[in-house]
Amino acid sequence: MFQGGIKAVIWTDFLQGMVMVVSSIVVIVLGLVHVGGFLPVWERSIEGGRIKIFEYVILRSRRTINILRSSVL
Repeated sequence: MFQGGIKAVIWTDFLQGMVMVVSSIVVIVLGLVHVGGFLPVWERSIEGGRIKIFEYVILRSRRTINILRSSVL
C-alpha cells in the first residue's frame, strides 16, 4: 500500500544532503575569496593561537583522564 513512501524519503534525504554539501563548499570558497585565499587564513590562525597541532593540552586535564578511564571500564 505504501510502496512509494520510503523511496520518496530516501530521495528527499539525498537531495537535502547534496544541498548541504554544495552550500558548505560554496560558503568556504566565498569566504576564502573574500579574505584573500587560504594562506592569509592559515597565517591569521597561527597568529591567533588557533593551530596547535602537536600540543596535547586536553590529555593533561584531570577530567579528560577520568572520562577516558571510565569509558574503558
